[in-house]
This record gives sequence, structure tokens and C-alpha cells, in this order.
Amino acid sequence: MHASEVNPAVRSRVVGLLAGQLLASPRFRCPGADGATVEEVVVAEYPGASRAGWVPGPAELASRYPDLADALASFFVSGVALAGLAG
Repeated sequence: MHASEVNPAVRSRVVGLLAGQLLASPRFRCPGADGATVEEVVVAEYPGASRAGWVPGPAELASRYPDLADALASFFVSGVALAGLAG
């Protein structure tokens, strides 16, 4: 499934889920009000936070949220560019 094929409501749930994981991490610092969207922050910050072990990786998220597994996979391989992120 390609990112463009993901239902916008499901993509919004994925972004919300990943943002929640970042915010729950004691190490994540939310960048101030710089005009970035939540999705842009997730795209920019989630890979490093996952590599550092602060938030779950893609495989763990898929096992925790099987109803979102396809959408999560699409999100992680789309223009999000989570290169080298194994989960």
C-alpha cells in the first residue's frame, strides 16, 4: 500500500498515534510554535527517537496496533524517509 492509498482519516490516526508516542517519551522536546504541522514534526523527529529507543519502532507499533499495521507500514516507507529504521 502506498501512502497515497491510505484513507486520510486512517493517516490522521497514524500521525496522532506517533505524535502521542513522541510526547510520552521523557526525552522528546517539542519544538516551539514554529509553524510546523504535527505530521511534519512526527516525520522529522520519530526516526531519531525510535533509533534512540525512546519510542517504539515500526514492528512494535504494528504488533500493538494491528488495525493500523498497513497504514503504519505505508507511513514509514512513504515520503517520511525513515531510512534505516528497523523496528
